[in-house]
Amino acid sequence: MPVVLGYSSAKKFKVHPIIGMLIGATMCYPAIQKATLAAAGAALGTLPVIGDYYTTFIGVPFVAGDYTSSVVPVLFVVAFAGLIQKIAKKYIPELIQNFFVPFAVLIVSIPVGLLVIGPVVSMATGALSAVFAAVYNFSPVLSGALVGGLWQVLVMFGLHWAIIPISMMNMSSIGYDTLIAGSFGCSFSVTAAMIAMALRMKDKNRRALALSASASGFCGVTEPSIYGFLIPEKMPYIFTLIGIGAAAVATFILVFFFWREKEEKESDPSVNGTAGNVNDQDEMIVSPIEGKVIPLEEVKDEAFSGGALGKGTAVDPSAGEVYAPFDGTVTTLFPTLHALGLESDHGCELLIHIGLDTVRLDGRYFKAYIKQGDHVKKGQKLLSFDVEAIKKEGYVLQTPVLVVNPDMYADVAVMGSGKVSAGDNLLAALK
Repeated sequence: MPVVLGYSSAKKFKVHPIIGMLIGATMCYPAIQKATLAAAGAALGTLPVIGDYYTTFIGVPFVAGDYTSSVVPVLFVVAFAGLIQKIAKKYIPELIQNFFVPFAVLIVSIPVGLLVIGPVVSMATGALSAVFAAVYNFSPVLSGALVGGLWQVLVMFGLHWAIIPISMMNMSSIGYDTLIAGSFGCSFSVTAAMIAMALRMKDKNRRALALSASASGFCGVTEPSIYGFLIPEKMPYIFTLIGIGAAAVATFILVFFFWREKEEKESDPSVNGTAGNVNDQDEMIVSPIEGKVIPLEEVKDEAFSGGALGKGTAVDPSAGEVYAPFDGTVTTLFPTLHALGLESDHGCELLIHIGLDTVRLDGRYFKAYIKQGDHVKKGQKLLSFDVEAIKKEGYVLQTPVLVVNPDMYADVAVMGSGKVSAGDNLLAALK
């Protein structure tokens, strides 16, 4: 994706497409990816705010990133290359520009891109992802409104890629996502605007292009419409944003006047000072792993710590066995065995994710004693893993234990603290 994006965005930033493609390819080079460098050895040091670095370039700390799965840094580096090309053409004689301008652009933009632009942009998009994850954790409805209302603006600047990784993580971990759903209305709003413009256009060639952009919009690809028609015309772009807002207002009015709240019992927030009283209708979830309980917000992965994947806590394992936390069914067993999904006989859906980024181990050091679809009993052994071997590979073994359908409950209370054994009370899903 970065290679293609570098090539396709080069014209926009007035650099040769081959230069854009080379920038994208360089940022995808396997040996400079963060995952590769982290696996090769311990960090040499840490830069405040930006993060760890594992090597240096001409004495400058090189803070690597996993650019193969990101696109925003490439856009900024190509834009910077466009600026360098403009300066180079001003000072390099025309007779030798064909060779020395591309050389100057690459020799400046790639080091600056990898040493400065890439880390800073990655940090900014990471912060944006954390903001949306925090908003989603606070209120899924509010996050949907923000995503829907701001999606086209984010697309215009390429910042929508800060939200997509959260959605992809949801899909890979729990099998579905609700955050990105707020963007779907934008695609239809843009498509409707394009069809309306096409019907009013007199130029047949321009109308054909507009209809082609409309077809892309139906598939969720709105960039041709945004960049080719809506932004240059300005007013239709603004109308697409207003149209989304009108839908929200209409929905608010309908719900406010026609929906009535059902009578529900209130819970008293007082279990060990953490959440409501547990009664027979609530579901107790015991710890599947022996170890130390860690607050979810302290997990070193924003997708988990922000609460976007569910509510619960995490355990830092001291033993490498995973046991069933309740009677239920194995709904998902990842081929890499690093995570599994369970559904209790009473409908509680749980995700147990062993370690962070351990999917990269591709199943090494893991062993399964069950298969997807099995019905298991509380306390039954599900998985085992080699704690020391995984840590030696450089992975963090913090293991989130999350209720992934928290909307079915009044609250999810953390019952365990400090050191817990497998079978000790860990979470309570409160009705």
